[in-house]
Amino acid sequence: MTIKARKTVHLFTIEAIADQIINAVNLGFEVSTAIGVQLDIIGRYVNAYRSVLGITIPSDFFDMNTYDNVAATAHGFAYYTEDPTSYFLTYDVYLERTYRISDTLLRSYISIMANINKINPTLKECDDLLFSFFGNSVTITDNEDMTIDYEFTGTDNLELFQILAVSDKLPRPAGVGVTINYV
Repeated sequence: MTIKARKTVHLFTIEAIADQIINAVNLGFEVSTAIGVQLDIIGRYVNAYRSVLGITIPSDFFDMNTYDNVAATAHGFAYYTEDPTSYFLTYDVYLERTYRISDTLLRSYISIMANINKINPTLKECDDLLFSFFGNSVTITDNEDMTIDYEFTGTDNLELFQILAVSDKLPRPAGVGVTINYV
C-alpha cells in the first residue's frame, strides 16, 4: 500500500470513529433518563435553567423576629436596625428569591422549551402547544388589539406555568403584549 493510500484510509478511519462518538454523545443525553448535571446541560441547549428568579411557590422557611413591628408573614432572619449593615436575608430578598427546579419539573420544562423553540408562534400553534402540555388549564384569548390574555385555571402543572410566566417564556406571536391571569 502506498503512503497516499494509507493516509486516505487513516482519514476515513478517523471520520468513522468521530461519527460513532457523536452518536454515543447523543445517546448519553436522553431527557427521560438524565438526572442532575446531565439535565442542566441539556437545559442550556433549549434555554431552560434549573434556577428561576422571582417565582412565588410556597415553601417552609425558618423565621426569627427581633423587633415588634414584623408582619406575620416575615421570613428569614437578619440584623435589624434603623440602618442595617449586617444581614444575609431581608424581606425584599425573600420576595426575589431563586427557586431551584426539581429533576422531574426540569424534564417538563426542557420538553416544553424544546417545543417552543421549534414552532412558528402563530396564535393557533401557541394554543396547540400549550394544550398538549396543560390541557384545558390554559386558555389564550386574542384581544384583537395586539395583546393576548393567558388564563390559568386549576393546579395541575401550575409550577411549570409559573416558571414559563416569570421567565417570560410563554409562547406568543411576535410583537404581541401578554396579560396573565390565574383563576
